[in-house]
Amino acid sequence: MRMPALQLGQQYVIVGSGGVAAPQNTSNLVCKVNLLPILALSHLLAQAPTVQPARIPTLQRMENTYLERLHQDVLALAKLPRDEAHLANMHDWRCIIHAHCYQSHDSRGTIEDISTAARSVGIDCIFMSDHPRTNYDVVAKGPHGIFNSVLFVPGSETDGFTLYPGNYTLPKLNVGEQNICNEIKQSNGMLFIAHPEEHSDWNLKNLTGMEIYNTHADFRDEKALLGALQPKKSSEYGLMLKLLNSMKDYPREAIAAITDPQPDNLVHYDYMCKTKVLAAVAGNDSHQNVGFVVKGTADGKYQLEDALGEKLALLDAEKTPIIKLLFGPSVPGKELYRRQLDPYAVSLGYVNTHVLAPERTEASLRKALADARTYVAFDWIADPRGTTFTVDTPGSAASLTIGDTAICSSGMKLKAHTPIAAQTRIVRDGVEIAHGSGTSLEVAAPGPGVYRMESYLSVGGERRMWILTGAIKLQ
Repeated sequence: MRMPALQLGQQYVIVGSGGVAAPQNTSNLVCKVNLLPILALSHLLAQAPTVQPARIPTLQRMENTYLERLHQDVLALAKLPRDEAHLANMHDWRCIIHAHCYQSHDSRGTIEDISTAARSVGIDCIFMSDHPRTNYDVVAKGPHGIFNSVLFVPGSETDGFTLYPGNYTLPKLNVGEQNICNEIKQSNGMLFIAHPEEHSDWNLKNLTGMEIYNTHADFRDEKALLGALQPKKSSEYGLMLKLLNSMKDYPREAIAAITDPQPDNLVHYDYMCKTKVLAAVAGNDSHQNVGFVVKGTADGKYQLEDALGEKLALLDAEKTPIIKLLFGPSVPGKELYRRQLDPYAVSLGYVNTHVLAPERTEASLRKALADARTYVAFDWIADPRGTTFTVDTPGSAASLTIGDTAICSSGMKLKAHTPIAAQTRIVRDGVEIAHGSGTSLEVAAPGPGVYRMESYLSVGGERRMWILTGAIKLQ
C-alpha cells in the first residue's frame, strides 16, 4: 500500500487495513485508527509531525487571565538573548503589502493616522491597496514617498489582486485575470494574489507573489466571536462588553486570538513555485474600520453605529434594561461609548511581510519583491529579524537564499536559522523533511523540489505560528 504524504494542519482518518481517507483542513493532525496494522502505524509515525495539543477556542483565548499569561510569555521572549544571522548586502525590512486609507470606500484612515501607527510599531514601508473609485485613480493619487519616516508606495486592491503598476496608473479592470497580470507586468509593476481563499486559477503567469496569510479571512470564520459581538438578548451584552474590554487591555494578544494556520494557501503557493518562485506575503488588510459607537438619541434611546458611522441598530433601554447600566443615561447626540477593534497600530504590528533588500528605497524593495526575497512573520509574538533560510553548496562560498532557483547537486545542505530558539520544520513540496528545536536546523537536500521553512513558538500554553518563509527552488 502506498501511503500519502502527510501535512501539518490536516486531519487523516485511517480505516480498515491501513487505508487513508481524504484529508480535511483542521488546526491539528489527528489520527483516528481502526484495526491499523503495526507496520502501517510505524510508517505513519515516521512521517507525521509531533502531535500538538488541541487549539484553545477563540473565546477562551480572549479571557483576561489567558491574555495576561500570553502577554507575560511574549514579554519573556523579548528578553531572551538573540543570535541574529545576516545575509551579505541584505537588510530585513518590515513591510505591509495590504492596507487601506480614506481613498477606499470602507476606511476613513488618514495618512497621518497610518504613518503614526506604523512608526510606533516599527514598520519601514507600506504598499497601499485602496479599492478603485469611479471619480479618480487611487494609484495615481495615492500616498507616495516618505511620511512620518515611513515609506509609502501607492497601489490598489481589485479583481482579486493587490497591484502596484510601474507607471502609477490603474489599469483597465474587469478584463480577465491573465490580462491584468500581463498589463501590470508590461508596466514593470507588481501583482499579488489577494484573498487566496476566494481564488481559483493557480496557473496564472506574470505574478509577483501571493498572500500566504490573510487577516480578514482568519477573522471571517470566527462565528462564535462574531456572534458574541452582536448580542441578541440582554443576557449576552455582558459577554460583549467583556470581550471589548479585553481588546482594550491586551489589543495585540486579543487580535491574535483569531490566528489559525491557512494550509490551503501554502499548498497553492508550493504548487505555483514549481513553475516560478513567487514572493510569499501577508495580507494585513488594515482598514481601521471595525468597532462600535453608542450615541444617545432625541427620544432617549441608544443608536449603535459601526466605526464608519453606519447605523447598526436602535437600542431601547426599556426593553433591554442592561443597556442603561452599561452605557449610562441616554443624552441626545452624546457619544456614550466607543471601541475601535482594529486600530492601525494593532493590525499593522500583528503580522508583517519581511523583505530582504539592500536599501529602504522603493526601487530596492520592488526588486526584492520581484526576486521573491520575502518571509511572513507574526511579529506580535517576537521580533523575527535575523532569520535566514539558505542552501549551501560544496565548493561555493555563496549561499542560495529565499527566492533563489538553482540546479540541485550532490552535497547541498538546507539551513534554517532563527534569532531565538523555536520549533522549526523544513518542508519540500509541502511535506516535512526535517524538524527540530533551537536556533538552527540543517538537513541534506534530498533532491529537486520547492523548499520552505516554518517556525513556531510556544506561548500561552499553545504552539503558535511565527515564521513562514518564501521558497528556494532546486531543479
